[in-house]
Amino acid sequence: MTEPLTIAHMDTFEFLHVRGTGADAALKSAFGSLPKEWFRCKKIDKNGFIARLGSREFYVFSLAGESYKTRITGDNLYLFERSDRVFGLRGNTRVNYLRELCAFDFSTSAGDQIVLASMAGVSCWFKMSSDEDVDILVGCDPTYGDYMAEVLGRSLDEFRMQGDIFGAD
Repeated sequence: MTEPLTIAHMDTFEFLHVRGTGADAALKSAFGSLPKEWFRCKKIDKNGFIARLGSREFYVFSLAGESYKTRITGDNLYLFERSDRVFGLRGNTRVNYLRELCAFDFSTSAGDQIVLASMAGVSCWFKMSSDEDVDILVGCDPTYGDYMAEVLGRSLDEFRMQGDIFGAD
């Protein structure tokens, strides 16, 4: 069954950028194993994830409103709270939709991947999901939030008007 493409604004979340030579050890202590490869994610708790961006740089994200910042402690560690504007994309045509707005070929991404790419002229991060019941998350600097909301809304209307040209993922 085809689920229509929807875009939702996520407004209850915690997003942390963790950096430093002590980041790996601090996150292992707080959450157990970490993704081994760069730009890969690991699910934590019900609605959270850790993404490895490099050897000493990570994103820690929770949609459930659960706070992780008190769990992350250690030396040589820098913890930055981010206030990105975050959108959730759901529906079988979401990958096709993203391919219309971004040069990156999202059909090649894995479900446990973070993609950093430009969409509509704005640097964004994308938390991919191969499970159609889980939103693909898209985040950007909050100063571009209203612009991205408008671009996503207008382009979604255009995308829907084109009907079955794009088909399902």
